[in-house]
Amino acid sequence: VVDRTNSRTTLMAAVCNDRTLQPHLPQVILPRYSKEASPPTHLLEEYENTGYPLEYWYNTSGNVTPGVMKAGLPRLRSVVRSHRPSSWLLVVVDCATCHVEHSVLIHARPLGIVMVMVPSRLTWMLQLLDVYVFARLKWHLRREMLRETCARPNICPSAHHVVRSQEIAIRQILVETDWVDLFPRVGLHP
Repeated sequence: VVDRTNSRTTLMAAVCNDRTLQPHLPQVILPRYSKEASPPTHLLEEYENTGYPLEYWYNTSGNVTPGVMKAGLPRLRSVVRSHRPSSWLLVVVDCATCHVEHSVLIHARPLGIVMVMVPSRLTWMLQLLDVYVFARLKWHLRREMLRETCARPNICPSAHHVVRSQEIAIRQILVETDWVDLFPRVGLHP
């Protein structure tokens, strides 16, 4: 039986231009469940097993909203401050309404976060995640799902296999990959 309770999952990814800090940045996954406010118990265990720095935030719409942004910015600042106390934090985002809402910008100011807005319809050229990271992440995710499917051809991938595939892809591409050399290619010089 296919579990259709999970209707959407969004990744709030983070990359930086510091090789030693990248493995510590929170990679926030926002699963949305249509039948329950929280995931079923067996999935909570799967999520917990993925480990640091993957974080699963429940009871969201499965999308990045202004509320999720206001929770994510202090979390990001906290991690960066614990490793680089005197560093500046620039958060590069597109012009989605959840990023440019006044309350989000006001919330970022006392945290010492500078929000850099990529103009609409230019993320394909100026936002590192869109230009380089997400295509590679999706390719790895498809490869991991295919590997799980081929390993058990008579069984549909379970929620365990999906979560495991997501963890492997996110860990390989976002946590363990160094993106420092690509920042200048999108205009983000040190």
